[in-house]
Amino acid sequence: MDFALANPALFRAMHTPEVLDGERFAALVEKSQRIHAISWRIIRDGQREGIIQAGDPAAISLAWIASLYGLARFFVDGMLNAGGDLEMAEQLTLAVGAVLELGLLTRVQVETEASTA
Repeated sequence: MDFALANPALFRAMHTPEVLDGERFAALVEKSQRIHAISWRIIRDGQREGIIQAGDPAAISLAWIASLYGLARFFVDGMLNAGGDLEMAEQLTLAVGAVLELGLLTRVQVETEASTA
């Protein structure tokens, strides 16, 4: 998040189709793949330790990365204005992270759906 807020033009440019061309920007694609691999390992290790729920680590990692990317785009594109206040952006990022940690459904709803499946 800090990178996106400190370098909004570069953050935008990094995610354009031209830059995502693996042949022209192989080093950037490689770094992106390493970030995804690291996040996947964090999820997998958290699952082993019982900190993160069971499930497909790739899907959980994608949800995590997509939410961070989307939030960063909101800030960078001005749809969510932190007014350059990095502390406010960090607090909002932590709040969104807390929603991901808890999930969207209440425990009762999850248990009800599981019992009817």
